[in-house]
Amino acid sequence: AEISIMSYGLLSVSGVISLFLGSTMLIDSDDPALQISRAILYPTLGLTVVLSVGIVVLATRTRNLKKLGGMDGMIGETGLVKDALNPVGRVQVHGELWEAEAEGPVAEGETVRVDSVAGLKIKVSPVENH
Repeated sequence: AEISIMSYGLLSVSGVISLFLGSTMLIDSDDPALQISRAILYPTLGLTVVLSVGIVVLATRTRNLKKLGGMDGMIGETGLVKDALNPVGRVQVHGELWEAEAEGPVAEGETVRVDSVAGLKIKVSPVENH
């Protein structure tokens, strides 16, 4: 649940607390057959905490990664002008030819950056070469 619901770790913390409280209730039992060993309890709690923290950290990292696919993956990428943009022409991005539109004229062979994607047309702006 922690992965699909952004609870900032509260679900994991409450799970560990519940596991600890339930385990201590087993330790306090008068019947030895119902008791749980502390040698089992503490390593299990420690492993649960480590796994929970690890999952939350990995999930947070993946949410912050740049999207690689779909239309969002194109934005910010650079491409090469194949047909001069006056203001419409063709640009090669990721090895694919796209119909592109720029604010002003861009010569063939120049590098452009994708600003937005609308259907099968991309809006680009020239990249300044330093």
